[in-house]
Amino acid sequence: MNEGILDDQAIIELAAHLRDLRWPWSASHVPTVARALGWTMESDSEGGIDFDTGLGPSSGSVEIDDKDGVSAVYAPVTSLIDFKMLSRAWLRDAFAHATGLLTEAFGDPTQRLPGPSPEVRWRGPDSTLGLNDTCTNVEIFSARNDYLDDLDHWEGD
Repeated sequence: MNEGILDDQAIIELAAHLRDLRWPWSASHVPTVARALGWTMESDSEGGIDFDTGLGPSSGSVEIDDKDGVSAVYAPVTSLIDFKMLSRAWLRDAFAHATGLLTEAFGDPTQRLPGPSPEVRWRGPDSTLGLNDTCTNVEIFSARNDYLDDLDHWEGD
């Protein structure tokens, strides 16, 4: 990580790994996926599992639903920031930079969600690769399409 953000090649490779995952989206398969990504499991609790992705404690996570299915896998592109205006501007720039890299690598996003926590998505047949500005960091995620469809429905997107 250089100045709080993964280098360009690492961003593209992480996104490609998450996009290309083919697995049953089951909690029982998370350790296998984590090993394939080079992540170390740190904690396992109801609703999620935290990982060290190589960027520090709890730098990655997996959301687990009430049926032991995985909804989404998250990994950071940037370090966490505080809420100073300069930090927010830096985070917006990091999001725009990563969006440009992923657009160049995977084509135009299939969905853009503007707002205070902008998100871009590349929808595949079963899962979606996404990039999100969470207001405290930028993260890449892979999520089941049905999970995102439900989320968008309830959030009104």
